[in-house]
Amino acid sequence: MAFHGQWASAFTPIEKFAGLLAAIGHDIDHTGFSNQFLVKSRHPMAIMYSDSSVNEFHHSAHMFTTTLESESNIFSGFTVEEFEEMRRIVIKLIVATDMGKHFEIMSKFQTKMAATGFAKLDTQENRLLVLEIALKCSDLSNPSKPQDIAVQWSFCIMEEFYRQGDEERKHGLPVSNFMDRQNPNVAKCQIGFIDLLVAPLFNTWISFNRDDDTNNATMRSNISHNKKLWQHVSASSKQESGSARSNAVSLIAKSLSSIDPGRGGGPPEVPQVPDIFVIQGSERSIPVLE
Repeated sequence: MAFHGQWASAFTPIEKFAGLLAAIGHDIDHTGFSNQFLVKSRHPMAIMYSDSSVNEFHHSAHMFTTTLESESNIFSGFTVEEFEEMRRIVIKLIVATDMGKHFEIMSKFQTKMAATGFAKLDTQENRLLVLEIALKCSDLSNPSKPQDIAVQWSFCIMEEFYRQGDEERKHGLPVSNFMDRQNPNVAKCQIGFIDLLVAPLFNTWISFNRDDDTNNATMRSNISHNKKLWQHVSASSKQESGSARSNAVSLIAKSLSSIDPGRGGGPPEVPQVPDIFVIQGSERSIPVLE
Protein backbone atom coordinates (compact mmCIF):
# COMPACT_ATOMS: atom_id res chain seq x y z
CA MET A 1 0.00 0.00 0.00
CA ALA A 2 2.83 2.38 0.84
CA PHE A 3 4.53 1.95 -2.52
CA HIS A 4 1.56 2.97 -4.66
CA GLY A 5 -0.25 6.24 -5.28
CA GLN A 6 0.86 9.63 -4.07
CA TRP A 7 3.76 8.42 -1.90
CA ALA A 8 5.32 5.92 -4.31
CA SER A 9 8.10 8.22 -5.50
CA ALA A 10 9.06 9.30 -1.98
CA PHE A 11 10.80 6.06 -1.05
CA THR A 12 14.29 5.13 -2.19
CA PRO A 13 14.94 1.77 -3.91
CA ILE A 14 16.73 0.53 -0.77
CA GLU A 15 13.75 1.50 1.40
CA LYS A 16 11.32 -0.24 -0.95
CA PHE A 17 13.43 -3.40 -1.00
CA ALA A 18 13.79 -3.37 2.78
CA GLY A 19 10.05 -2.82 3.23
CA LEU A 20 9.17 -5.78 1.05
CA LEU A 21 11.78 -8.00 2.71
CA ALA A 22 10.52 -7.06 6.17
CA ALA A 23 6.96 -7.90 5.12
CA ILE A 24 8.09 -11.31 3.87
CA GLY A 25 10.17 -12.16 6.92
CA HIS A 26 8.44 -10.42 9.81
CA ASP A 27 6.98 -13.65 11.25
CA ILE A 28 9.37 -16.26 9.83
CA ASP A 29 10.03 -19.27 12.10
CA HIS A 30 7.54 -18.00 14.69
CA THR A 31 7.46 -20.06 17.88
CA GLY A 32 3.70 -19.65 18.28
CA PHE A 33 4.23 -18.10 21.70
CA SER A 34 4.19 -14.49 22.86
CA ASN A 35 7.27 -12.57 23.91
CA GLN A 36 5.94 -12.46 27.47
CA PHE A 37 5.67 -16.23 27.61
CA LEU A 38 9.13 -16.76 26.15
CA VAL A 39 10.57 -14.47 28.82
CA LYS A 40 8.62 -16.02 31.70
CA SER A 41 9.47 -19.58 30.61
CA ARG A 42 13.16 -18.67 30.28
CA HIS A 43 13.21 -19.81 26.69
CA PRO A 44 16.72 -19.84 25.13
CA MET A 45 15.60 -17.19 22.62
CA ALA A 46 14.64 -14.85 25.47
CA ILE A 47 18.06 -15.38 27.03
CA MET A 48 19.77 -14.76 23.68
CA TYR A 49 17.91 -11.51 23.00
CA SER A 50 17.97 -10.24 26.60
CA ASP A 51 14.15 -10.36 26.93
CA SER A 52 13.79 -7.60 24.32
CA SER A 53 11.43 -8.08 21.32
CA VAL A 54 12.39 -11.74 21.42
CA ASN A 55 10.27 -13.05 18.56
CA GLU A 56 10.98 -10.05 16.34
CA PHE A 57 14.76 -10.21 16.70
CA HIS A 58 14.55 -13.94 16.03
CA HIS A 59 12.50 -13.40 12.86
CA SER A 60 15.05 -10.93 11.56
CA ALA A 61 18.06 -13.07 12.48
CA HIS A 62 16.53 -16.23 11.02
CA MET A 63 15.62 -14.48 7.77
CA PHE A 64 19.08 -13.01 7.26
CA THR A 65 20.81 -16.26 8.26
CA THR A 66 18.70 -18.28 5.84
CA THR A 67 19.09 -15.75 3.02
CA LEU A 68 22.83 -15.25 3.40
CA GLU A 69 23.44 -19.01 3.49
CA SER A 70 21.39 -19.58 0.35
CA GLU A 71 23.07 -20.31 -2.97
CA SER A 72 20.83 -17.62 -4.45
CA ASN A 73 22.21 -14.64 -2.55
CA ILE A 74 19.74 -11.85 -3.21
CA PHE A 75 22.17 -9.38 -1.67
CA SER A 76 25.02 -10.13 -4.07
CA GLY A 77 24.54 -6.89 -6.00
CA PHE A 78 24.60 -4.67 -2.90
CA THR A 79 27.57 -2.56 -1.90
CA VAL A 80 28.66 -2.81 1.73
CA GLU A 81 26.96 0.51 2.47
CA GLU A 82 23.72 -0.50 0.73
CA PHE A 83 23.56 -3.80 2.59
CA GLU A 84 24.16 -2.12 5.95
CA GLU A 85 21.41 0.43 5.30
CA MET A 86 18.96 -2.19 4.06
CA ARG A 87 19.65 -4.49 7.02
CA ARG A 88 19.22 -1.65 9.50
CA ILE A 89 15.83 -0.76 7.99
CA VAL A 90 14.60 -4.38 7.88
CA ILE A 91 15.46 -4.92 11.54
CA LYS A 92 13.78 -1.65 12.54
CA LEU A 93 10.60 -2.52 10.64
CA ILE A 94 10.34 -6.06 11.97
CA VAL A 95 10.94 -4.94 15.57
CA ALA A 96 8.12 -2.41 15.09
CA THR A 97 5.68 -5.35 14.86
CA ASP A 98 6.36 -6.14 18.53
CA MET A 99 2.94 -5.49 20.07
CA GLY A 100 4.67 -4.15 23.16
CA LYS A 101 5.63 -1.16 21.03
CA HIS A 102 2.25 -0.76 19.31
CA PHE A 103 0.80 2.21 21.16
CA GLU A 104 4.13 4.05 21.25
CA ILE A 105 4.45 3.82 17.45
CA MET A 106 0.79 4.70 16.92
CA SER A 107 1.12 7.77 19.15
CA LYS A 108 4.25 8.92 17.34
CA PHE A 109 2.57 8.54 13.94
CA GLN A 110 -0.63 10.28 15.01
CA THR A 111 1.34 13.15 16.56
CA LYS A 112 3.22 13.65 13.29
CA MET A 113 -0.06 13.48 11.38
CA ALA A 114 -1.61 16.16 13.58
CA ALA A 115 1.43 18.40 13.35
CA THR A 116 2.34 18.24 9.67
CA GLY A 117 0.14 15.63 8.06
CA PHE A 118 3.33 14.23 6.50
CA ALA A 119 3.07 16.92 3.86
CA LYS A 120 6.45 15.71 2.67
CA LEU A 121 8.26 12.45 3.23
CA ASP A 122 11.57 14.23 2.87
CA THR A 123 13.33 12.57 5.80
CA GLN A 124 14.10 8.89 6.23
CA GLU A 125 12.77 9.07 9.78
CA ASN A 126 9.32 9.95 8.45
CA ARG A 127 9.46 7.44 5.62
CA LEU A 128 10.39 4.60 7.96
CA LEU A 129 7.62 5.57 10.38
CA VAL A 130 5.15 5.28 7.49
CA LEU A 131 6.59 1.85 6.62
CA GLU A 132 6.28 0.77 10.24
CA ILE A 133 2.57 1.60 10.22
CA ALA A 134 2.10 -0.07 6.83
CA LEU A 135 3.79 -3.25 8.06
CA LYS A 136 1.71 -3.20 11.24
CA CYS A 137 -1.43 -3.00 9.09
CA SER A 138 -0.21 -6.07 7.23
CA ASP A 139 0.61 -7.88 10.47
CA LEU A 140 -2.86 -7.21 11.97
CA SER A 141 -4.77 -7.40 8.70
CA ASN A 142 -6.94 -10.47 9.24
CA PRO A 143 -10.18 -8.59 10.05
CA SER A 144 -9.67 -6.49 6.91
CA LYS A 145 -9.90 -9.60 4.73
CA PRO A 146 -13.02 -11.21 3.23
CA GLN A 147 -15.10 -12.96 5.84
CA ASP A 148 -14.51 -16.55 4.76
CA ILE A 149 -10.75 -16.03 5.02
CA ALA A 150 -10.91 -13.97 8.21
CA VAL A 151 -13.00 -16.54 10.07
CA GLN A 152 -10.66 -19.41 9.24
CA TRP A 153 -7.60 -17.49 10.37
CA SER A 154 -9.38 -16.34 13.53
CA PHE A 155 -9.77 -19.93 14.61
CA CYS A 156 -6.16 -20.69 13.68
CA ILE A 157 -4.89 -17.89 15.90
CA MET A 158 -7.18 -19.01 18.72
CA GLU A 159 -5.66 -22.50 18.56
CA GLU A 160 -2.24 -20.88 18.80
CA PHE A 161 -3.45 -18.97 21.85
CA TYR A 162 -4.79 -22.16 23.43
CA ARG A 163 -1.48 -23.93 22.95
CA GLN A 164 0.23 -21.16 24.88
CA GLY A 165 -2.44 -21.36 27.58
CA ASP A 166 -1.82 -25.12 27.84
CA GLU A 167 1.89 -24.47 28.38
CA GLU A 168 1.20 -21.73 30.92
CA ARG A 169 -1.05 -24.05 32.89
CA LYS A 170 1.53 -26.87 32.69
CA HIS A 171 4.26 -24.59 34.06
CA GLY A 172 2.08 -23.14 36.82
CA LEU A 173 1.85 -19.72 35.20
CA PRO A 174 -1.35 -17.65 35.07
CA VAL A 175 -3.21 -18.43 31.86
CA SER A 176 -3.25 -15.32 29.67
CA ASN A 177 -6.50 -13.68 28.62
CA PHE A 178 -8.33 -15.55 25.83
CA MET A 179 -5.74 -18.38 25.93
CA ASP A 180 -7.68 -20.79 28.13
CA ARG A 181 -9.17 -23.56 25.99
CA GLN A 182 -11.25 -24.63 28.99
CA ASN A 183 -13.02 -21.26 28.89
CA PRO A 184 -13.11 -20.24 25.20
CA ASN A 185 -14.59 -16.97 24.02
CA VAL A 186 -13.54 -16.51 20.41
CA ALA A 187 -16.11 -13.83 19.61
CA LYS A 188 -15.20 -11.60 22.56
CA CYS A 189 -11.51 -11.94 21.71
CA GLN A 190 -12.07 -10.97 18.07
CA ILE A 191 -14.32 -8.02 18.92
CA GLY A 192 -11.74 -6.70 21.38
CA PHE A 193 -8.96 -7.21 18.84
CA ILE A 194 -10.86 -5.15 16.28
CA ASP A 195 -11.95 -2.40 18.65
CA LEU A 196 -8.68 -1.93 20.51
CA LEU A 197 -6.10 -2.56 17.79
CA VAL A 198 -7.31 -3.10 14.24
CA ALA A 199 -9.91 -0.36 13.73
CA PRO A 200 -7.78 2.46 15.23
CA LEU A 201 -4.73 1.30 13.26
CA PHE A 202 -6.53 1.09 9.91
CA ASN A 203 -8.40 4.36 10.50
CA THR A 204 -5.05 6.03 11.12
CA TRP A 205 -3.57 4.51 7.97
CA ILE A 206 -6.59 5.48 5.86
CA SER A 207 -6.39 9.05 7.17
CA PHE A 208 -2.81 9.14 5.92
CA ASN A 209 -3.27 7.28 2.64
CA ARG A 210 -6.45 9.03 1.47
CA ASP A 211 -5.89 8.61 -2.26
CA ASP A 212 -6.33 4.82 -2.19
CA ASP A 213 -10.13 4.97 -2.26
CA THR A 214 -10.79 1.43 -3.50
CA ASN A 215 -8.58 -0.39 -1.00
CA ASN A 216 -9.61 1.92 1.84
CA ALA A 217 -13.30 1.24 1.22
CA THR A 218 -12.73 -2.51 0.97
CA MET A 219 -10.74 -2.69 4.18
CA ARG A 220 -13.22 -0.60 6.13
CA SER A 221 -16.14 -2.66 4.84
CA ASN A 222 -14.47 -5.96 5.70
CA ILE A 223 -13.52 -4.82 9.19
CA SER A 224 -17.07 -3.64 9.85
CA HIS A 225 -18.60 -6.81 8.39
CA ASN A 226 -16.34 -9.09 10.41
CA LYS A 227 -17.03 -7.21 13.62
CA LYS A 228 -20.78 -7.54 13.03
CA LEU A 229 -20.35 -11.27 12.53
CA TRP A 230 -18.53 -11.74 15.84
CA GLN A 231 -21.01 -9.49 17.63
CA HIS A 232 -23.82 -11.68 16.35
CA VAL A 233 -21.96 -14.83 17.38
CA SER A 234 -21.40 -13.37 20.85
CA ALA A 235 -25.07 -12.42 21.26
CA SER A 236 -26.26 -15.81 20.03
CA SER A 237 -23.77 -17.97 21.95
CA LYS A 238 -25.67 -17.59 25.22
CA GLN A 239 -28.50 -19.62 23.73
CA GLU A 240 -26.32 -22.48 22.45
CA SER A 241 -25.26 -25.79 23.98
CA GLY A 242 -22.97 -28.65 22.96
CA SER A 243 -19.28 -28.74 22.04
CA ALA A 244 -17.48 -25.46 21.51
CA ARG A 245 -16.55 -26.28 17.94
CA SER A 246 -20.08 -27.35 17.00
CA ASN A 247 -21.38 -24.16 18.56
CA ALA A 248 -18.87 -22.09 16.63
CA VAL A 249 -19.77 -23.63 13.28
CA SER A 250 -23.49 -23.37 14.04
CA LEU A 251 -23.30 -19.77 15.23
CA ILE A 252 -21.15 -18.64 12.31
CA ALA A 253 -23.56 -20.26 9.88
CA LYS A 254 -26.51 -18.54 11.57
CA SER A 255 -24.68 -15.23 11.72
CA LEU A 256 -23.75 -15.26 8.06
CA SER A 257 -27.32 -16.11 7.15
CA SER A 258 -28.73 -13.39 9.38
CA ILE A 259 -26.30 -10.63 8.44
CA ASP A 260 -26.11 -11.34 4.73
CA PRO A 261 -29.02 -13.65 3.85
CA GLY A 262 -28.96 -15.23 0.44
CA ARG A 263 -25.70 -13.66 -0.62
CA GLY A 264 -25.46 -14.00 -4.41
CA GLY A 265 -29.02 -15.26 -4.72
CA GLY A 266 -28.46 -18.35 -2.58
CA PRO A 267 -27.65 -19.33 1.00
CA PRO A 268 -24.35 -17.96 2.29
CA GLU A 269 -21.38 -20.29 2.23
CA VAL A 270 -20.27 -21.34 5.70
CA PRO A 271 -16.48 -20.96 6.15
CA GLN A 272 -14.40 -24.02 6.90
CA VAL A 273 -13.60 -23.85 10.61
CA PRO A 274 -10.55 -25.78 11.82
CA ASP A 275 -10.91 -28.03 14.83
CA ILE A 276 -9.63 -25.64 17.46
CA PHE A 277 -9.23 -28.36 20.07
CA VAL A 278 -6.98 -30.72 18.13
CA ILE A 279 -3.32 -29.77 17.98
CA GLN A 280 -1.88 -30.62 14.60
CA GLY A 281 1.73 -30.64 13.47
CA SER A 282 4.94 -30.78 15.47
CA GLU A 283 5.27 -29.29 18.95
CA ARG A 284 7.77 -26.60 19.88
CA SER A 285 10.17 -27.44 22.66
CA ILE A 286 9.55 -25.31 25.75
CA PRO A 287 12.00 -25.60 28.64
CA VAL A 288 10.67 -26.62 32.03
CA LEU A 289 10.70 -23.83 34.59
CA GLU A 290 13.27 -24.21 37.34
